[in-house]
This record gives sequence, structure tokens and C-alpha cells, in this order.
Amino acid sequence: MLINCLLCYVVVLTASAQFIFVSLIYERFFQHQIQQFVDLCSISNISVFILESELYGYYIHGRSIHGRADTGLREMHENFVREEVHFVTIVVSVQPTRGPKGPGLPPKQN
Repeated sequence: MLINCLLCYVVVLTASAQFIFVSLIYERFFQHQIQQFVDLCSISNISVFILESELYGYYIHGRSIHGRADTGLREMHENFVREEVHFVTIVVSVQPTRGPKGPGLPPKQN
């Protein structure tokens, strides 16, 4: 019983230390190359589909939250400033889908 409790304590302590290291040190002071690539795809409105093998791969949906990517440096800088102070709103729309009763959304139920 004591060994199980000690093992659980070690696992929780290790996970906590890893979380603190990654969030407070690694992501702030070292380059996170994958995140930078995803940010680049998002800013430039480019979607990327990468196949690692025949049946396995990754999809990065590069959609800029600013609406368009063909802007000058001044407008891009203004977009970054607005994003930094959280003035950017992301619009999420619901697309009608084909349901069991045909096209469109199902009727509201009271």
C-alpha cells in the first residue's frame, strides 16, 4: 500500500514539474518550431496537409482570425496589436447540414 501511494506521489510530482517547466520556461525562452509554423500558416491563410505515411498524416487549417492575409506591414502590425489586447473576435457560424429529414437544420423542440 505504501509503495502504491509513493508511486502515485512520484507520478503526480513528475507531471507537475513537467507542466511547470514547459509552460513557464520552455515556451517562453525557447522557440517552439511547430507552433511558429502553425502561426505562420494562420497568418498567411494557408492550409497544409502533411502525410507521414500512406494512411497517417496531419492537417493544419490556416485560417486567419483577421479575415484576410493580403495586407501590408502596417495593417498586419495593427492586427497584432489588436490581437494582443484581445480586441479580435472570432466569428463562428453554423452551417446547415443534411440530416435524417433532408437538408437544413432540424426543427426546434420546445
